[in-house]
Amino acid sequence: MVDCLKIAIFVAARSGSVQGALLPASLPAGCNLDSENEMASNGPNEYVVKMPRIHPDFYLRAEWHDYASRCFYMITVNKSADAPVLSAVKGEITPQGTVARTELTPTGVIVENALKRIKEHYPFVEIGRIAIMPDHVHFMVFVKLAGKIQLGEVVRIFKKESSVYYKELFPESPIAKRGGSLFVDGFNDRIVYKQGQLDRFKRYVLDNPRRYYLRVSHPRFFNCCRNISLNGEVYSVYGNFMLLSHPIREFVKVSRRFTAEELQRRMEAWNETIRGAGVLISPFIAPKEKEVMRAGIERGASIIRIVENGFPERYKPEGDWFDLCAEGRLLIIAPVNFNSRRERIKREQCVAMNELAERIANEEVSDLKCKNWRT
Repeated sequence: MVDCLKIAIFVAARSGSVQGALLPASLPAGCNLDSENEMASNGPNEYVVKMPRIHPDFYLRAEWHDYASRCFYMITVNKSADAPVLSAVKGEITPQGTVARTELTPTGVIVENALKRIKEHYPFVEIGRIAIMPDHVHFMVFVKLAGKIQLGEVVRIFKKESSVYYKELFPESPIAKRGGSLFVDGFNDRIVYKQGQLDRFKRYVLDNPRRYYLRVSHPRFFNCCRNISLNGEVYSVYGNFMLLSHPIREFVKVSRRFTAEELQRRMEAWNETIRGAGVLISPFIAPKEKEVMRAGIERGASIIRIVENGFPERYKPEGDWFDLCAEGRLLIIAPVNFNSRRERIKREQCVAMNELAERIANEEVSDLKCKNWRT
């Protein structure tokens, strides 16, 4: 999962005008994006932002959302092909875990300064934490006043100023000679629409150097078959286990008991997850669940698939599943034991698999232990 260029912009959603009642009417006053536990203790008024890893279309926007509202967003922007790297990621694996940090290049310093100058143009826009990666950038921003500016204008000013300062300092660079930009056209946005994830996304931004270091330096971590302990319960897994801590995770279940309104609400959440290239989690048994899964794969989402049987010796996914795993977009979770005799899946197994999928989508994985690694 070597990420596309991301700018995590968190702009606080407070208008309450989103269709489907996905957002409450107001956010708590006095937001401080630099607070470690911001919004964590605000009870029912807690808000969350979704952060994508890869986005298939940097021009796609949420039709249901007012981009001039007072709102939290996460933005993704790619470095252009001929732009210098923005940072170097240095890290090491220690007995206490993996640690990593970024060291900014001169171009990365220009980008960081441009982010910090946004407030000079828009006093009602507050920049929070920043993580500048070699080929992408994360930052958090709080737009305090509704109706003052479109989100795209904030991103445009940032990209323009970064490029202008870069070309002034490096007039002989390819970008300066062609009159181009440090960044590719367009951007991806993530919108606050679900409670309980703001701290998750803060951690994601801060943890990005470590994740990047692991992906680049240790690709075997992303296609190993292993036994893994999740919050005290042991399973076998195959694929990218870091999807378990991806900031955009959504449980997929379709039931005949759902009302039309409930199904519509869930469809909106699944589409928003797919739009942000998040993770869809399910056994994907029902035909409608498989339709959601196929749509997610086609449009750049990742999949955590819960299966009823363990892995045979020397197991590897086949066909499209193999390609999806090689891209870092698949994690298969299975029982530890493998049953060589094919049996029809039982209702209690379906219930247990759905319960596991729902827990993974809605809870943090607090006890992640791997053993018996097999490449």
